[in-house]
Amino acid sequence: MILADFLNTEGLKAVFYGRHSTDEQNVETQRHISYEFAKKNGLTIIDEYIDENISAFKKTLDKRPHLDELRKEAKKGQFDCVLVYKADRLARKIDQHMQLWGEFRELGIPIILTESGKLYTTDSPTEIMVDIGLSSMEAENTRIRTRDYYNAHTVQGKWLGGNLPYGYEYDVDEEKNSIMKPIPNQIEKVKEIFRLYVRGYGFKRIAKIMNDQHPKDTGSGMGKWVSESVKSVITNPFYAGFTTSQRIVHGAGNSVNDRSEWKKGKCDKIPAIISEEEWNTCMELYEKKKNGTIYQNKYITPYLFINILCCKSCNEKLIAKNYSSGKKRKDGTSYGGRVYICPTCKQKWNVKKVHEELIEDVLSGWHFHYFSNNKEELQKDIMKEIQIDMKDIEDCIKSYKKELSSYTEKLKEVENKQRKLMEKNPEPDELQFALVQFRISVQKKIELFEKEIERKLKEKQQLYLSYGDVENFKSITKSITNFEYDFSEPEFRKLILFLLDKVTITGKDKYDYEITAKVDLNQRGRINLGFI
Repeated sequence: MILADFLNTEGLKAVFYGRHSTDEQNVETQRHISYEFAKKNGLTIIDEYIDENISAFKKTLDKRPHLDELRKEAKKGQFDCVLVYKADRLARKIDQHMQLWGEFRELGIPIILTESGKLYTTDSPTEIMVDIGLSSMEAENTRIRTRDYYNAHTVQGKWLGGNLPYGYEYDVDEEKNSIMKPIPNQIEKVKEIFRLYVRGYGFKRIAKIMNDQHPKDTGSGMGKWVSESVKSVITNPFYAGFTTSQRIVHGAGNSVNDRSEWKKGKCDKIPAIISEEEWNTCMELYEKKKNGTIYQNKYITPYLFINILCCKSCNEKLIAKNYSSGKKRKDGTSYGGRVYICPTCKQKWNVKKVHEELIEDVLSGWHFHYFSNNKEELQKDIMKEIQIDMKDIEDCIKSYKKELSSYTEKLKEVENKQRKLMEKNPEPDELQFALVQFRISVQKKIELFEKEIERKLKEKQQLYLSYGDVENFKSITKSITNFEYDFSEPEFRKLILFLLDKVTITGKDKYDYEITAKVDLNQRGRINLGFI
């Protein structure tokens, strides 16, 4: 088709298609040029199809509602041609251009590029595709130059503008220079999020606590706290005074790239609210949880004594079961309830009663021990016990690795014997069958030791994260002994796991316990708290 010949046809009906990618853009230039082209060439524009805030890179053809509608209407023969400002308004990828070119060529409806006055649906797509390719190449080169500019300036700690994270706002100083300023009440909420995360809470739990105790400001337009908004705080080094680029995965919401891909620089213009060390601690914890190298929910459980409580008769660790139905009696109490169960004899113990009795007993002993001993000496004893536990785990890992090495050598020997037997006698005999069975058993042993080594490494990592930071654990022990308890908090579970090696339980109506602890919890007496 020759465009000049087509335009000489009288009474042609056209439609206009426009698209822009962001809120800051519009189609006014596209519309103006296209309408001027129509006026000049005697075309009547009978309709418009405009996709707003839609990226041609991110959205396929059928995900752009107005372009999709235009394609459907074209099949009905409602218009004679389509006016588009430039080819990149239709698509950004060659395969999508080829699809549109083929569709409209088959329908016999030309697409006209009004900025250049060229026919998009030419007899041969070569020329237009070359133009599109060059345009795409220039766009890619521009993207690379922009990225490199941002990366270079980010590493130098230069702030290039943009939206500020929760807790900050723009202001001007006395010299009318733009500055970033913390919003005090919001910053306190951000600090609380970091504090809760270090204490062992996950994003979902933190969001619930924040909505209950520290809701976002009314009218801030930011809604409630959710897991993703908590994550965006924890994973953002802006709060430690750093600017970044390539931190968020492009086109993937709030997904975070591996830190090795980040470009990061200390920015003097950002008022930091936490130290770099504090932020790194949180980020490392996030990465370890994400990679599965620590147990995420070990300390957040309604069963405070799980993995410690054992049936005295069977010497079996108790399991936990929630029999609550959700329904309530007339007096407001729930049917059923949580219980500890012996997996062997099936004896049940009420969780609430166990907790009330054991917590009182354990904490009475712990309070006396804590307040009647020198704090520094007690801390040294605690750390010594932790080091012993970690050494035991390391010795266990070493033993497992030795066993693993031994079984690996056995497996090699078996495989060599099998190979030699197969060379001598391709037909399987009883000896070969026996070797196969033995090889299978050795492989199972190897898999078992590999899993055990992995489990012990996680256990060691968890132990260090929980108790290895001396100052952090000092803070925990102090908060646990202030007589104001929230037994749902992970710190209390950490204390239980640290203090107790084993608790055996027996009895039905009256529960009897035997406690094996790392410190002497049997002492009781007068405690001098420093006041009368």
